[in-house]
Amino acid sequence: MPRWGFRHDPEGAFWSKVDKSGGDDACWEWKAAEDRNGYGVCRWQGKKRGAHTVAFEITHGRPAKPGLQVCHRCHNRLCCNPRHLYEGTRSDNMRDMVRDGRFNTESSRRVAAELGGWQKQEGPPGTAWCAGCKDHLPVERFSRNKAKWNGYEYYCKECRKRVRKSKGA
Repeated sequence: MPRWGFRHDPEGAFWSKVDKSGGDDACWEWKAAEDRNGYGVCRWQGKKRGAHTVAFEITHGRPAKPGLQVCHRCHNRLCCNPRHLYEGTRSDNMRDMVRDGRFNTESSRRVAAELGGWQKQEGPPGTAWCAGCKDHLPVERFSRNKAKWNGYEYYCKECRKRVRKSKGA
């Protein structure tokens, strides 16, 4: 197809860059550009956009609702199959990431800790997760913090002292 044809059929141009060969239930992988985090990217309506977000918009005829983002059920960053995409909050997306052990950046570890991450399962009652010890400890060993998801600091009192010393504070 001549290049000018894409301008007249942007949806066709988009889907031509998606591998649907696995069938309706398989991941449809984006075969063009990727960002540094491994997500498919494309230009859509004059802006650089996530390929999965564009797939959602084309399929549903609208962007994600305000305050929500397009998330993957399959956890495949290149997947554009609308059956694998859903609208969710950033917290929903981060909770999925933590639950499945898919976090490796400093910012995602911080958010994971806020959401009770670092561990894949809840600890025994009366315990909290210490990001320093990497273990569930009795809540008495933590300082209270109402702003945190569970009401306690990320680090137990001993680790918190160590962290402060190492930062020179």
